[in-house]
Amino acid sequence: MKKIFIITISFLLIATAYADNPCQSSSGPYGPMACTGGVTPSISANGPVTINDTIVQQATNVNGTLTADKATLNQLIVNGSVALTSSLVKGVATINGTLTATKTNFEDTITISTNNATFSQCQAADIIVDNSGDGIVSPQTITIDQNSKIDGDITFKGNDGVVNLGPNSTITGKVIGGKVVKLPATTNNSDKVTDKTVNAATASAKVNTGS
Repeated sequence: MKKIFIITISFLLIATAYADNPCQSSSGPYGPMACTGGVTPSISANGPVTINDTIVQQATNVNGTLTADKATLNQLIVNGSVALTSSLVKGVATINGTLTATKTNFEDTITISTNNATFSQCQAADIIVDNSGDGIVSPQTITIDQNSKIDGDITFKGNDGVVNLGPNSTITGKVIGGKVVKLPATTNNSDKVTDKTVNAATASAKVNTGS
């Protein structure tokens, strides 16, 4: 009787812990996983992962795509494409796939094996661009734009990299194994349309009033 009671309590504790975990998968470790709100110790998944407003205390290890919004991550290891928005990566990030980061801070080194990576309104430390892996071709391109700041070096291991640097973005370190291409300042077409509309309305008013 005592043994049955202990087993029952153990199952209840496991079920409660699982229910409190913000990361849920309908098909176990193989298949899509979604994390929404709260704190989870770690993430290990084989399949696409979506993270929203979640803190991951330890490693995030994904074999598949990762999409995160308002996430706080520690160590990050992804074999697949990554899209991060309004997030924080505290630990080392290793990504084998494309990276699109917006309004995201990286506090430690990023090692990425990709043809393209984009940082918009981001802060990052050292970036190492690896040229190993399937489908990697030269030149590998990193775009730093929209007031992004890289507090470190950008190193291309293949020695044939390109950094597209936006007009209000900075790199405090060196670009090693690649060249910097400065992007031109963009114009706001919507402002131009608005100005034309206002000018046309003013001209019309003058005609109607006879002035």
